[in-house]
Formats: sequence, C-alpha cells, structure tokens
Amino acid sequence: MSQIIILRTHLNPTLYRYLLEPYLNKRRGILKWTVDWEDQDRVLRLEVAHYISEIELTHKLNKIGIINEPLED
Repeated sequence: MSQIIILRTHLNPTLYRYLLEPYLNKRRGILKWTVDWEDQDRVLRLEVAHYISEIELTHKLNKIGIINEPLED
C-alpha cells in the first residue's frame, strides 16, 4: 500500500542534483518521485510506502537543506 505526498519546494538544479536526487534514490519507502520544473512552486510529488508520514519526510528534507512544505489543496 502506498500514499502520495505533494510538497512545495525551493529547488534549483544544484540542490536537485547534489542533495535531493541522491537522498530520495537511497531512501527506503520512496517508490516514485518527480519534480515539476514548470511550476513556480517546484512541486515535488512522491509516492511513498504507507509507513512514511508527510511530517517525517518534510522534516528530513528540511534537515538536508531542501526547504519544503506540504502543498495545500
């Protein structure tokens, strides 16, 4: 079972390449993820395992330098 988490970020290509991509590719429970570079909010959409919470993921991304917040409907 999985869930979708959608976050607003302040990504740029450098942060993407050196921080986000390596972190998400190594993290257990991250099933799929994409960044919408056309959107001004640089929306990060993640499909994650049911045991990963939005709060946990937001905190861990902030901790490695990826400023983000949940995207409200």
